[in-house]
Amino acid sequence: MAKNIELYNDKLAEQYDEATLKGKWFAPNKTNRLLSQFGFVKNNSAVLDLGVGTGQSIKSFTNKNCKIYAVDISNKMLRIVRKKYPEAKTFKYDISKGLSGLRLKDNFFDVVIAVGVLEFVKNIRKIIKEVDKLLKNNGYFIFTYEILLPEHKLQRLKVQYNADGYIENQPNIAKFKLYRRSKKEINEIFKNTGYQIIRHFKIRAFLKGPAKIPVYYGVVLAIKK
Repeated sequence: MAKNIELYNDKLAEQYDEATLKGKWFAPNKTNRLLSQFGFVKNNSAVLDLGVGTGQSIKSFTNKNCKIYAVDISNKMLRIVRKKYPEAKTFKYDISKGLSGLRLKDNFFDVVIAVGVLEFVKNIRKIIKEVDKLLKNNGYFIFTYEILLPEHKLQRLKVQYNADGYIENQPNIAKFKLYRRSKKEINEIFKNTGYQIIRHFKIRAFLKGPAKIPVYYGVVLAIKK
């Protein structure tokens, strides 16, 4: 399953930014605006991006003398990140294994970002817990998740393959699972944790398939207390 995700993202890498310019992927810009709105884009910050892709979610932190750590399952995505942002430290890694394998410092990061990646992780609770260890006190975690929407053409099932609903005879490369969550489920996960949720809202994240069906994400901005 992880290998298919890697191959899929390797194939997508060269077209990723171009597709974004055509309005197919809105989530990074919306999360960047949120971080700027709350004043979290600061000089000399330590920033970790889980599932960095081509680096769209770290754009606000570049050229600010920040320590940027970029993690992705795709070497081709990371190659683009290194070209765009040579100051970033890159790590090829599958975060669904948990974050301990990255061997990063505890209580080190000011901001952790995970945009467009946690829908591929079955155990989101574990990731949230492990991000808590990596953040400084009063550090911020901003992430997205694909919302479970029972009336939606593509988002009505809690678990399904990525291309279900718009591609027939799916190639093996597209056969990896998506895990959707409700807002209530995410709020329950955050109960009795070291976080306080500052914002939690719904966005139109991208348009999927030839029919350009809107896909909706939840966005969570939380502070470690």
